[in-house]
Amino acid sequence: MPAQAVPGLGDPPDWQREYETLVHNCLIMKSALFNAGKRLERKHASGQFTFALSGVYGFLVPLFTLQFEPYFPSGLVSHTISFTAATAGAVSFVVAMLYQQQDLTLRARRFYQAGRRMNKLGKDLKVMQVTHPDDLRRMMHHYDEILADCENHDEIDYEFARLGYRPRDNRDGRLDRWIRERRRLDFRFVFQTYSLIAVVWLVPPAIGLWIWHSLT
Repeated sequence: MPAQAVPGLGDPPDWQREYETLVHNCLIMKSALFNAGKRLERKHASGQFTFALSGVYGFLVPLFTLQFEPYFPSGLVSHTISFTAATAGAVSFVVAMLYQQQDLTLRARRFYQAGRRMNKLGKDLKVMQVTHPDDLRRMMHHYDEILADCENHDEIDYEFARLGYRPRDNRDGRLDRWIRERRRLDFRFVFQTYSLIAVVWLVPPAIGLWIWHSLT
């Protein structure tokens, strides 16, 4: 319910503004926390998938060179391919160790828990009857506690939350602005989430091509 005027806290509009700001902050932070959890989950899944494929890659490529080495024009080709496969395996192992140290699954779970707590706080605020300054101060303190119990989310998580849902119409060009901003954020999300994974796949072949080109 809307907050009532409380003596000592200024005029009713000021008091109402403080209440509505807290409700709005709960809504935005709930979305930001859930976005952070989803981002870390996807980063973990992509890392696991890449590490698994790298293992298969590191097994099949040496087998390929072993089976078809007589058909290669020179031994340099087979040696380069084998070295590239070994490099890919080493890089993927290092990346897997880095991901394991980050403990992405546990961190994502904590963000989800904080998001659920923030969602509950927002619902409680919408139905509460504020009749005393301590009522709102208590909820503000609870809001700060939720954020203090988890790590800071990334800036892109907050930007996605602030962007909100897709507008239903293009009045005043708001749909066009939303689409441009969403595309920009999607690009940043893909880069931040999958850039390290791309290194596993792009660096070893690049090294192999450089060696082959240099020696030939």
